[in-house]
Amino acid sequence: MPLESGRRAKMLSSPRRWLCRCALLLACCQSGLLLSQTAAPPAASAPALATGPYYALVIGNNNYHYLHKLQTAVNDANAIAQLLRERYGFQTKILLDATRQQILDAIVEYRKDLPAGSNLLIYYAGHGHHDRDSDESYWLPVDAQSDSNANWISADDITRDIKAMSLAEHVLVISDSCYSGYLTRDADAAIDPSEQNAYLEKMMKSKSRTLMSSGGDEPVADGGAPGHSVFASVILESLSQIDQNDFTASYLFQRYVQPAVGGKSGQLPQYNVILNSGHAYGDFVFARQPFAAGSPAIGSAVPSQPITNRSPVMEHTPAESAGSFDGQWLTTVACASYGGALGYSHQFVSVVSNGSLRGGYGTEGEPGSLVIDGAIAPDGKALLSAKGSVGSKDYAVGAKARGTEYGYNIDAHFAGSTGTGERVGGRPCSFKFAKQ
Repeated sequence: MPLESGRRAKMLSSPRRWLCRCALLLACCQSGLLLSQTAAPPAASAPALATGPYYALVIGNNNYHYLHKLQTAVNDANAIAQLLRERYGFQTKILLDATRQQILDAIVEYRKDLPAGSNLLIYYAGHGHHDRDSDESYWLPVDAQSDSNANWISADDITRDIKAMSLAEHVLVISDSCYSGYLTRDADAAIDPSEQNAYLEKMMKSKSRTLMSSGGDEPVADGGAPGHSVFASVILESLSQIDQNDFTASYLFQRYVQPAVGGKSGQLPQYNVILNSGHAYGDFVFARQPFAAGSPAIGSAVPSQPITNRSPVMEHTPAESAGSFDGQWLTTVACASYGGALGYSHQFVSVVSNGSLRGGYGTEGEPGSLVIDGAIAPDGKALLSAKGSVGSKDYAVGAKARGTEYGYNIDAHFAGSTGTGERVGGRPCSFKFAKQ
């Protein structure tokens, strides 16, 4: 079934250049009704809460193969992941320009490996679609086509996996959403300020499965703030400036997100329980950390079909101790425009085990993938090899065809918890490494 091309074309012609930044309305096809979560302000001076480990799967899709490209989804995803990691201690996994298989594989990995009492946040920025005939909503990965739903991800797909995350205490989905279905809200209940800290404790002890979306059954903007969508910009600002260290997602939403987004745009964000997902009566609780140490790692690479082997929770050995660099490294590769090819950047996680580094993005050997590996010497010097496959000829020197394989070496050096590298010869590409 084709997407609503007429409506989308009309939006694209408007001066503000609206693009359909859609996301999932979980379980809307099952009943069409979602229950609202009551917001409760946290205590102004409460002791630190004992929380379980925090994980985040952050997805940002710009470069669609068959649909209109977006402008800010990747920026949004990278900024959200960095804030969650550095300020709130999340162990983050980033998927940029992800396919259906990569997204579903990543979610299944969390389903299998989340430890008891854990907290999972799933953030999605990208295209989506609401099929009005079936009243079902979809995420549209980068390999989605408008006239075939073979690579779409339905609300039911995500809801089933979330329900199966039996060991996770809280799951929160945050989505930049358009056409996300019909929402109904219960009346909000007032909370006595004297009970605020007890309320937080109660919310933490009961399972929650909730959705925060940037709009209802409506289009939302791909932009509206410098480098970000209006919704993502408000989320980033709210999480950075909120004056509480411990607070629920519903408090964040009703106190900051909904009024700010509604006041800056024509969209009205929503926060609701995901039906038929295992929700009890709890809520997702954010716990800001002065120095976020992160949670034990799940998997070992950002790509949802991991390039590295999965590894158990590891104790990181300090880099300065006997020259060991073992652990997880957030890796950023940036290649400049060159020879008619557009510039690009990607962020992923590399894993160093016994002095050997391996990481990358995409599915190894498939178009749009890159794998880097090599040994790091005790003094931090490394000559890494990179092997990739062209995703789009627009980003390939000489306009090489999709699927064309390429390779090069990286001259890298690691010291302490940072590292840098440069491509040897050919197109200028730089690498940055930050130990997690």
